[in-house]
Amino acid sequence: MPEIVITNVLDRLPLQEAVRTSILSRNWRFTWTLLSQLVFDYKFYRYLPRKKHGGHLFYKRNLGKLLLQLEGSITKFVLYMPAEEQRGKRNIEYCNTMYADIVKDINHWILFLSTKGIKEFTLINMRPAEPVKLPNHLFLCLGLKHLKLRNCCLHPVPGFHCFPKLVAFEFDQVTFNDRSCKYGEFITRCCPLLEILKFSFYTPNGEVKLGEIAKLVNLKSLSLWFCKLGDMVVTSSDIIQLVGSLPKLETLNVDFILAKAAGDGKRLSANLRRLKTLELIGIDLEDDIMVECACDLINGLPNLQTLKMIHVTPCFLLRGGGLLDYSKLVWSIKGNLQLQYVKFECFSGSQIELHFIKSLLAYSPLLKEMVIIEEMCGRRRHNNSCRELLKLHRASPIAELHFFLICKLNC
Repeated sequence: MPEIVITNVLDRLPLQEAVRTSILSRNWRFTWTLLSQLVFDYKFYRYLPRKKHGGHLFYKRNLGKLLLQLEGSITKFVLYMPAEEQRGKRNIEYCNTMYADIVKDINHWILFLSTKGIKEFTLINMRPAEPVKLPNHLFLCLGLKHLKLRNCCLHPVPGFHCFPKLVAFEFDQVTFNDRSCKYGEFITRCCPLLEILKFSFYTPNGEVKLGEIAKLVNLKSLSLWFCKLGDMVVTSSDIIQLVGSLPKLETLNVDFILAKAAGDGKRLSANLRRLKTLELIGIDLEDDIMVECACDLINGLPNLQTLKMIHVTPCFLLRGGGLLDYSKLVWSIKGNLQLQYVKFECFSGSQIELHFIKSLLAYSPLLKEMVIIEEMCGRRRHNNSCRELLKLHRASPIAELHFFLICKLNC
């Protein structure tokens, strides 16, 4: 087979399996050096021997040597840095010394990758108190298309204008050395062709404003974390107006954790027909304002096909020593929705949740599948929620309802 075909096959194998092809024959002894994608992710880390500092030792001793043996370009590089347990004074000192050595090596690796045509770069640092200070060489990788960082520190070089080919930018707990550098300004100035934007977790470099996001007219997928929008109260019409200013947006992920949100019931005439997937995270069902905001979003998207409710805060029967007033928490789902797939996680069987699911089933004539996941703590018996859900009326004759029960024995 041609080398390009062999490389394509090797890149689809786990890294350890691709290297093992060297035992097939003499001709295959060095074929693995044609690899163009190096993925040292969490799965690879779990594959390593379960010894002390197994992941760090491998990176320190072998990763640099492996990079130097590759012959062609390296288009994808993924590195997962584990947060290993530290017990005892000597162990802590050893881990810190090894971590510092790996950070120095990362500087050399990024410089090497910048000369190899890197297109996708991912660095996941799981040590919460020690962000990785990335070198300026990262801004020499002008061919980057996908950039994903966690717990890192950036230092943009003077005169850096943009990543001309970057289409996907995901960052979590990323800071800048220069306090004057703001996320919103950096994204709008350096990522003109951005199609996927995902950011989470509060950082001290300022918030991203809705007006700055609206400048990214090529966005197709957007993940918003309200905490990064400052102390302002974000209404549903603000989000709908933002979506309307992004003509290519197809997927919207909204995280309500620590949010100050408000629903206003307004409908805007913006073009929202492209958006087909909505994911709502951290909805507090005891907050009627947040519930109203979520309903306005669902009703305000005319061609919404996929709806996901993740990490929903369940309604408890007691609140402040008294019964929760469900009359204030009404899911106002109106009109015929175009939903085809719905996923509802952290279901607790409360009346407001049942009312919401009942409304979705009644106003979704095109629904194909609804997945409901309930988490059961300890050895508590099932509360017959499944039977109640199966009795609900469905506007769609082909709608299938799947109910999953997850047991958590240690909660």
